[in-house]
Amino acid sequence: MGAPSELQGLCEEYLSAYALIFPLIFWQIYSQYFFVTIGKPVFGMASILIGGIANITIGYLSMAVWNVGIIGVVLGSTAGLGIPGIIFIIYFLLKKDAMLHFVAPKRHEKFLINTCANGSSEMVTNLAIAVVTAILNIIMMKLAGKDGIVAVSVIVQVQFLLNSTYIGFGGGVAPIFAYAKGEGNHAQIKTVFKLSTYFVAISSVVLVGLSFIFVDNIISAFIIPSSSAYGLAKTGFLIFSLGYFFAGTNIFSSVFFTSLSNGKVSAIISFLRTFAFIVGMLLVLPLIWGTTGV
Repeated sequence: MGAPSELQGLCEEYLSAYALIFPLIFWQIYSQYFFVTIGKPVFGMASILIGGIANITIGYLSMAVWNVGIIGVVLGSTAGLGIPGIIFIIYFLLKKDAMLHFVAPKRHEKFLINTCANGSSEMVTNLAIAVVTAILNIIMMKLAGKDGIVAVSVIVQVQFLLNSTYIGFGGGVAPIFAYAKGEGNHAQIKTVFKLSTYFVAISSVVLVGLSFIFVDNIISAFIIPSSSAYGLAKTGFLIFSLGYFFAGTNIFSSVFFTSLSNGKVSAIISFLRTFAFIVGMLLVLPLIWGTTGV
């Protein structure tokens, strides 16, 4: 996908090892939704924090102290993803009296099909992120070489970090909306929706402000200021940060419709937000403004 030869070997080494821990990713994602559903969000958050600290610690030691190379990042990810997933499995195996617990599976083809259809927006979002990232890399490689790849990588990583505010919030309110809908409690849906819009509106302004105030701190956490990629990443990040005015609304809207079992509208929002408009502009704006267009 356009990677130069000096980066391709590292990418292959990383992906070959990372593919082995895909199952841990699934368990880690499941754990948060189920902990929220049974009214134990703090417990779920604690397991994620433990995993995150382990991820950072092991990743740092592996890369900076033990010098095991890029495999160190995978070791950190294994701990970060594995710990919450294992905690989740143990908790629901032991808590037989919990609202949710493991039982022998039964056949529910229609339920599984409806669930997959309703969750199609989240699938579209993740597929789109992968495709858009690849297109970004290819375009930036042509326009700015390795510095362009570095700049894009930093901006995308920070985007994941800041968008996690809304992804986490969505994961928290989605079960509440879904439970209220199943209960027919429309008053609760309206109340939570109103509070959610306040949170999204205020936090959007705060995120943009923090991005501009701490831009140097954020970029220098990934790139040494003396690096030739630093200026490109900083300029790009300042432009990109304006999008946070709208990111929360888009993410929450998709989550909201999914939680009300309206997967079609949610999928349309996700497709337009994460793929259609981004790819369309990526094919046009760089022709006019170069790297600034990206």
